[in-house]
Amino acid sequence: MPRIFLIAALILPLAGCAQFVSRNSEPDLRFGMGYRGTDDPCRRVGATRYTAPYISRDEDLVGCPVDFEGRPEFQTRLGGREVTRTDEWVIYRVPLTGE
Repeated sequence: MPRIFLIAALILPLAGCAQFVSRNSEPDLRFGMGYRGTDDPCRRVGATRYTAPYISRDEDLVGCPVDFEGRPEFQTRLGGREVTRTDEWVIYRVPLTGE
């Protein structure tokens, strides 16, 4: 019985260091309205634990579907810089236009 407690005392602290993230699971993303209009597939991205490192006062955070063919044009036209991507979304920082 004492052996079980010894093993548990050694293993449990290490278990707290492990990250249990499924390769196919999407991170927590919170989406708002379409960025350029209601029918825009690129959407504003809100603050979550996943997006917090990418949020800036001077830029909007915008997510476009990975399979959206208009992504290159979106990026070039609005000056978006890719900051991260998931299986389904590419997340950009887009400079504020002041509009």
